[in-house]
Order: sequence, then C-alpha cells, then structure tokens
Amino acid sequence: AVDTLRSTLIDLEYLEDQEQPLLPAMCKFAASHALTLTVWPKHLAIAQLLKVLEAPPSWKRNDHHLVFVLPRGKPAATKKWLQECGSLKAVEYVRGGGAFLK
Repeated sequence: AVDTLRSTLIDLEYLEDQEQPLLPAMCKFAASHALTLTVWPKHLAIAQLLKVLEAPPSWKRNDHHLVFVLPRGKPAATKKWLQECGSLKAVEYVRGGGAFLK
C-alpha cells in the first residue's frame, strides 16, 4: 500500500523518487486538495491518504510552491509531557509548534 502511495505521489510530482521522505509529499498533496491530514504518528497520515486515494483520480499535480516544515522542540521527559503526548518524539513535535506548510 505504501508503494502505491509513493508511486502516485511520484506520478503527481509530489515526490521525485522512492528515496525521498513521504510525509512532506503527503502534506503538500493534502494542502493542494484542501484536505486535513494528521502528521503524527505518520502511519495515521498514510492511512488517511490511502483512503482518500481510493476515490476516482482527479488529482492536481504539484505546482511546487509549498515547503513542508516540522519543527522539533527540546525534549521534556517530564511525566506531565509524556502523559499528554504519549512519547518523547511526540513531545518534541508538540514543543516545536506543529507542522506547517510555507
């Protein structure tokens, strides 16, 4: 399923090749189609996009005007942060302010 997603994103020019990170391409695709996408954990983003791609294909090609940014803050391994976010990596993403496209 992930290979199909990668191939579709390559065909639509959101990915240049199989080696590029998948998450930025998925976010650019979602934004280009006015879709909301969960970016963490990544497997939720993949599942969401695979479901969307089941619809008849009338997808826009990448117009190459978006940059994906996922800032990471300093890890805070306090009990409160870990309970709120679930993992140290999630704490870093939350403390970083969240993903955005520019």
